[in-house]
Amino acid sequence: MPEKSPVYLDYLDKEMTIMGLLSAFSVAVPALVVKEVGGAAAGWLRDLWTGSSVYLLLGCAALIMGAFFFYRQRSLLAWYYGQLCLVAERKENDGRRQLWLENADSWETWIYYRWAFLSLYLGFALFVLSVAKTFDQSENRTISVLGAASFILCIVAGFADWRIRTWYALADEPWSSFIKGKKKCPTRGRLLQSSGGS
Repeated sequence: MPEKSPVYLDYLDKEMTIMGLLSAFSVAVPALVVKEVGGAAAGWLRDLWTGSSVYLLLGCAALIMGAFFFYRQRSLLAWYYGQLCLVAERKENDGRRQLWLENADSWETWIYYRWAFLSLYLGFALFVLSVAKTFDQSENRTISVLGAASFILCIVAGFADWRIRTWYALADEPWSSFIKGKKKCPTRGRLLQSSGGS
């Protein structure tokens, strides 16, 4: 391990491990749901599959999307880890190390992590709605409206969070900075151009 930034490199290494575990969890849950609920021959689980398989499958799809986002975040962190190691190995003193650290720690870099959790929230909300639909056999459209609203809310929240965290990538509190109308910070893209990255 390089001599420079060992603490932050340890942190990135731990985060990559966590992302890998969360990604595996996000794949294992849908696999278990499809196996146990879809394969049930009788009983409550069979009723759950028969009555609300659409919600269950959409929930599984949301969790798989979460797994993709966790994997994408892990991949990005691994790239930053590698760049920081290279800078330290070359013993460069032209400010690149600081720029790579700012890039790795910027809010914009961590957006996939936030999208992954939004996907998990959506998936589990759809699982809850599938159970509710199984118990509610009436023609009430409330559950369908809640499902659509959950989906739209996650999309809007994800987009808004991405914009704010891109605009205020280096701010301590991006949403607070946005609400207070503070000047936008440089984005990760501009920082990478300054550091000579692609």
